[in-house]
Amino acid sequence: MALGSVSSVGQHSQWLLVFACIAWLTVYADTQGVPGVGVGIPYNGAACIFPSVGAPSCGGTGIPSNNYDAATNAWVTAVIAAGGIVSATEKRNVNTLVLCLKSNSLFSLIDRMWLFASENTFQAGIDIVNLGTLTVHGTPTFAAGQGYTGDELTAYFDSGWIPSSAGGHLTQNSASWGVYNRSARGIGAGNTDDSLGAQGTTITWNIENTAYNGGNGSASIDDDNASPLTLATPNSSGLWIASRTGATARVLYRNGSGGSSTSDAQASSGLPNRSIFILGRNSGSPDHLSADQLAVVFWGAGLNSTQAGNMAACVNAYMTALGTNVY
Repeated sequence: MALGSVSSVGQHSQWLLVFACIAWLTVYADTQGVPGVGVGIPYNGAACIFPSVGAPSCGGTGIPSNNYDAATNAWVTAVIAAGGIVSATEKRNVNTLVLCLKSNSLFSLIDRMWLFASENTFQAGIDIVNLGTLTVHGTPTFAAGQGYTGDELTAYFDSGWIPSSAGGHLTQNSASWGVYNRSARGIGAGNTDDSLGAQGTTITWNIENTAYNGGNGSASIDDDNASPLTLATPNSSGLWIASRTGATARVLYRNGSGGSSTSDAQASSGLPNRSIFILGRNSGSPDHLSADQLAVVFWGAGLNSTQAGNMAACVNAYMTALGTNVY
């Protein structure tokens, strides 16, 4: 009987050890994003959370780590097919960004979004919404977790996306673009550096997010560029979003709802018939090439002030998760 009691206690201890090991493995797998185990993306009910970083409402009460959004899985598959790899951490970060955009009804408004501040050039070269790719010219410098830097000479990207014929969400009277610029050029430095742009024979779609002409950032969107929209700024850094929500309604935002903005009633006049360049402008040939470091680039349908604020919060939360945000 005594031996039997000892045996029962021993078996009980063994089972406790087994359960403890399973619990430890579950927690470890969760922190590593191992599919099928644990809760891979933390939620707190009201907010979608990057690792230690809050973001706008994403809803939900918890999902298993193998239940990544279909858009995230498609992007990962495309990166791997191109020869790249995606770590568990970056997959979680991208997935949380995707969920943040979707929960705020923004994902369906985007035509292209490239995360230049990703882990490698394979990831940076494939947009997370429609898996669009880029053609590189010259030698832009890539830094993991930060983005691509131009040289003002020969380095730029051709998106191959022509606003007048792409048939996307971006239209003449509903259009937006955004760039997350990590460079802080001051007044007089790179006065005509364009983060992105396309210029047709009369229609311009570009951003000169520089501190120039007395300290202003400048933008044109589906207009003739005769009167670009300007916003006073200490330097070129931050998340810049230009949006047109009507025939005579355009706004330029810097750093989301907590930043600054300006608007006017400049009339739209059409869509450029040349593809959008990044780190420069396409005016039939590359011009206004930039030496800035860009972390995120996107464009799509027009955004109202609430949407622009949520877009900025989602994107900046992604950058904060990387530890390379500028605001």
